[in-house]
Amino acid sequence: MWAARKLAVVLPRDWEQYLKTNKSIKITPSLVQRDFSRIITTLGTFAKFPKRRGFSSGRIKGYKKAPRTRHDVIKKGSKKSTENLKAP
Repeated sequence: MWAARKLAVVLPRDWEQYLKTNKSIKITPSLVQRDFSRIITTLGTFAKFPKRRGFSSGRIKGYKKAPRTRHDVIKKGSKKSTENLKAP
C-alpha cells in the first residue's frame, strides 16, 4: 500500500463532498486500498495463473484391495481385590 500511494487517485464516494473540492488531500492507506484494483489492472501481477489439473485416474481397473485383518475381541475380566493377593 505504501509503495502504491504515488499511483493512487482519490476516488471519493457520493457522500464525501469534502474530498471532491480539496486538491491537496493527503492520500491515506484506505484511499490507496480503494483504488488498488485499478492499480493492479494497470501494472499487472507477477503471479501465475492456476493450472488446471483435471480429474485423477483413480484405482486401476480390476485391482482388489486386501481385506482388513480381523482381530479377536478382548474382554477384560473383573478386577481382583488386593486383599487376596497379600501374602500372610
